[in-house]
Amino acid sequence: MGAAYSIAEIQRILNPIFTAHGVRRAVLFGSYAKGCAKDSMGVMNRYDL
Repeated sequence: MGAAYSIAEIQRILNPIFTAHGVRRAVLFGSYAKGCAKDSMGVMNRYDL
């Protein structure tokens, strides 16, 4: 498996999707937000439309 994504990589991947769908705010939480994510962990987000 590959390395866990950095926050900058997550932003780069998701920002165009959020913009296209009118997401006003997205909150990253869990292991990724704490900076201790492993490659097998999923990205957890909350979205406000």
